[in-house]
Amino acid sequence: MRNFRLVTSFVTLLSVLCLVSSAGAQAWKPYTFQGTEHFKYDLKSVVDGVTETGSFTLDIAKAGEDKFKVSFSSVLGENEASSSTTASLDELGGKIIMSLMMSGSEAGAVLGATLFTPMLGMMFMGTTDLEVGSGWSRTDGGKKMSFKIEAKEKIAGQEGYRCVYRQGDDLQYLQVISPDVGLPLKTEVTDEKGRHYAAELAEFNK
Repeated sequence: MRNFRLVTSFVTLLSVLCLVSSAGAQAWKPYTFQGTEHFKYDLKSVVDGVTETGSFTLDIAKAGEDKFKVSFSSVLGENEASSSTTASLDELGGKIIMSLMMSGSEAGAVLGATLFTPMLGMMFMGTTDLEVGSGWSRTDGGKKMSFKIEAKEKIAGQEGYRCVYRQGDDLQYLQVISPDVGLPLKTEVTDEKGRHYAAELAEFNK
């Protein structure tokens, strides 16, 4: 069930990202890859007072005229998983998430809440260009929600934009994204049940 939710989240995310992917010099185009990237993330999960840490590594390499090899490995606590597959460049995003599903990775809950979260579409609603200070706020049913691109931040040598989504005064999602990198540089999320997940880029090259 956890892996099914991960795939569903990714499909939902792709369906709303037209809000983020409009033309513009500083627009982010998530899940688009050059085909030679190496990513390594530090992961953290805090659920019911239990903290687990780990990592997620993703490598993409040329495997033919129009094919690319996608390899990943994940560790969370004592659980490990790995997988590899091939795909065309425009299939890479979908193949990555399908590989995660098929692997039975315990890190899937962290990745589904951080690197592949459908919250991205809601956060960026009406904000197509990355510009410090831009954002929105609204009140729905007496509950205030707000989103703001607060500052620039450098992570693993990559400069990104620090984007924050709040409900009332409570920070729910913090994400750092770069126009030059197809995955978020950093994500921290705390849900309504108090579960906390985090992923932060530790290594990147392309």
